Amino acid sequence: MNELKWLSIQRNRFEYRIESIRNSIKEVCTEEENDNTYMKKYRKKEREKYELEIVGNDEKMIRIENRIDALEKDSDLADKSNEIFMQKWRARESTEKGFLERWLAFGEMVSKDPSLLEQHPEAFSLLDQQKRVRDQEKYLQIQQYEDLSWFDKIGKDHGTGKQHAIKFAQLKDELSFFDKNNQIEKAIGKYIELLMNCYPHDSFVSSNLRSIVLHYVELKKFSIALKVLDKYQALFPDDDEILLLREDIQQSSNSNKDIHKLRAERFHAKLDLLKNTRSTLMIESNQEEYSEFLRGRALKLIDTYHGRFLTSYKEKVLSKPNITSWSNLGFAYLQKGLFEEAAHSFIKTTQLGTKNQELWIWGAGALVEAKKYQEAIDLYKQMLPIIDIRSSKLHFESFLFHVFYLFETIFIQNPKDSKTLLEIKEVYSLSRAKIENNTDLKHFLKILDICEESIDQNLKKTKKK
Repeated sequence: MNELKWLSIQRNRFEYRIESIRNSIKEVCTEEENDNTYMKKYRKKEREKYELEIVGNDEKMIRIENRIDALEKDSDLADKSNEIFMQKWRARESTEKGFLERWLAFGEMVSKDPSLLEQHPEAFSLLDQQKRVRDQEKYLQIQQYEDLSWFDKIGKDHGTGKQHAIKFAQLKDELSFFDKNNQIEKAIGKYIELLMNCYPHDSFVSSNLRSIVLHYVELKKFSIALKVLDKYQALFPDDDEILLLREDIQQSSNSNKDIHKLRAERFHAKLDLLKNTRSTLMIESNQEEYSEFLRGRALKLIDTYHGRFLTSYKEKVLSKPNITSWSNLGFAYLQKGLFEEAAHSFIKTTQLGTKNQELWIWGAGALVEAKKYQEAIDLYKQMLPIIDIRSSKLHFESFLFHVFYLFETIFIQNPKDSKTLLEIKEVYSLSRAKIENNTDLKHFLKILDICEESIDQNLKKTKKK
């Protein structure tokens, strides 16, 4: 091994990585026929991330090639430099993290001042000293992070334009790297940098602050985690889950139990409670699919995302009353258990002309939770002539199961309410008329048949009694 051979290996490594990234870009940029808006945004984001990595690797390769070129042109320089390199190689310093960067920097210093080769230990130690200074600066920065002075600077460095977008993407990439490699203190620093450089959108700020809290808990810095939580609560007073998170932190501190496990246990206990509040009336052959629907429905109800921003959503509805602001408010009320208010918000979106099936479905779903069954049935009936199911097939299975859930709810409470129960069958009849003549939608007929069969079986049992 010598310096030139080692540099060639490093160059080949970056070449291989760049080629691999380019293949990943081709793969991620290949759009599929059923790609939705979210998937298109995801593909664009991934492509930009890969392109930034290529730029970084290209710059490193140029520096390596410049170094190789300088050594090949000057044999005396190559010999002296190789002698120094071999000392480092034998001491296994070349395996240390950051050695390549430091060696290239040393080479660039020598190119400007060849006399440094004669005093190479001092020159190379200068780089070590600079590294120690940078490490000390990072330590001081961590101390500043812990006094929470950065909290008042959230969004202050937000900018626009391509350069800011590149910087922001680089910060996210660095954060992802530190998170994956469990470099927690560095990850916290990147979260804080992101917060200072971001547009202070509620959801982004909330998500990053929560991550900072959990990272401090992982470092066993419970008092700092709780201080960040206090600041968070002042920003987002509607986030009911913060009280539970505070309890989890206290429990993690007292029992030394992993906070992620504590939160997962609580989440699954809540989910099971919501799913298992009653037995299902669905016929056995379709219980697995229906159970999956019930799980998804329960997840939506126990999610806290929208509920965190209830006050903010109310303000947005007043300042800009459109489908988006009303739907966000609807989900916030839904997750807070304020079902009548949720139904009112979702119905507002239908009055504004939304064709989004999910908003109609949850409008009726909120009415069911508010025990306004007739109004829920009426909303389901209104929906069917208006919605183009072919362009929004994703939610139609959910619609059929939501209607069955309404049947179950009424039947369990009052199995003799034949008038209301027959109206539910009418909703299915309207659904059948809507999908029977569309070949794209015929796979929904099986679910429709099973739902109607389940209703008929339960009604027959009632008559026999």
